[in-house]
Formats: sequence, C-alpha cells, structure tokens
Amino acid sequence: MPARLAEIEAFGRDTFLFAETGRPGTATLRFAHSAENERRLAEIVAAESKCCAFMTFAQTRDGDTQVLRLDTPEGGESMLRALAAALSGYSLVVAR
Repeated sequence: MPARLAEIEAFGRDTFLFAETGRPGTATLRFAHSAENERRLAEIVAAESKCCAFMTFAQTRDGDTQVLRLDTPEGGESMLRALAAALSGYSLVVAR
C-alpha cells in the first residue's frame, strides 16, 4: 500500500490540474493529458477498483485533460476524500 500511495501522489504532483465536487459522495478530478498519463491513470484506477470495489471510477478524456470521476455510496466519503487528496495534493471538501 505505501508504494501504491507514493505512486498515486507522484502521478498527482506530475499531472493534477483541478478538482470539482458536486453532489454528496462525488468528486471529479482533471489531469494533464498525454498517452503516458492516460496509461498511468488507468493503472491507478484498476488497482483502486480492486481495493475499493464500493467506489465507482470513470476515466474519460476531455480535450487536453484526463478526467476521473469518483463516486461513492453513503458512508464511503472518507475514502473518497483520502483518494482525492492523494491524487490532487489537496484536501477536498466532499458534501455529505
């Protein structure tokens, strides 16, 4: 886990642009796009999907950004905040 967390944080430091929060249990993070960044984000999503199967991860591309939407059911907000913080380098306020 510490190695994966370090990888997630490094990806965020290298690529994070901004985050949006909306309805409770949801965050959308945007990262600089490149083929390498798309691959790295896909690897993170695959690993985190296994670890946190209760969360939904949606990776898409929007122009020159990689978009990751995180959704969690009620009760999973703390995990969503922790992952979003690791990816962004910031503590995000996720509505309850």
